[in-house]
Amino acid sequence: EVIKEVVVEKEVIKVVEAAVTYPVPGSQLNIAVKDVGPAVYHRPNATYPYYPYLSLLGLGETLIDTADDGMTLIPKVASSWVFGDDGITFSIEREIPWHDSSYGTVSAEDVEFTFVENAREGTRVPNGGYYNMDFQPMEIKDAHTVFWPWKAGVTVRWPWAAVDDVPGAPIMSKKYYADVGEEHVNAHPILTGPYKMVEHV
Repeated sequence: EVIKEVVVEKEVIKVVEAAVTYPVPGSQLNIAVKDVGPAVYHRPNATYPYYPYLSLLGLGETLIDTADDGMTLIPKVASSWVFGDDGITFSIEREIPWHDSSYGTVSAEDVEFTFVENAREGTRVPNGGYYNMDFQPMEIKDAHTVFWPWKAGVTVRWPWAAVDDVPGAPIMSKKYYADVGEEHVNAHPILTGPYKMVEHV
């Protein structure tokens, strides 16, 4: 028998998990759902269940939103709101960019345009009806302030209009609509939020 001394070298590898912020800058999110529906993204033209897609997919933002608890109201496009006996005053968050930055940022005119469009004759979404149930025509106070006058006094269902219940009423760009027309807006929405639609197939 020959006894040999064997030397075993050990290597220790230390793995450190790097912090990642999502979405990763420059990344693309591909979503497949059971029923995509037609490319009709101008909300007054879309039928249920397609008109909620803008908000549900993160392609548009409402004035306010609900927190994860399903009850607490939180700011979104509106940075704050104040109740009065005569109505609600919404302050619009400044410098919220559109998905196409050449159209500038969200203004009080865009908020008014969104609710007028959603309530126009022949609209297929409930938001306009919710607003019209409880409020008189909206008043623009300045570039970042709108006032909603009560129609018949204070009501606890006012968030139905501001959030539009589940579907959401994403704020739309008035200038973009005026520049490209409704047919183009139907297929190519320019809104706000974490995601921008690149292609609809």
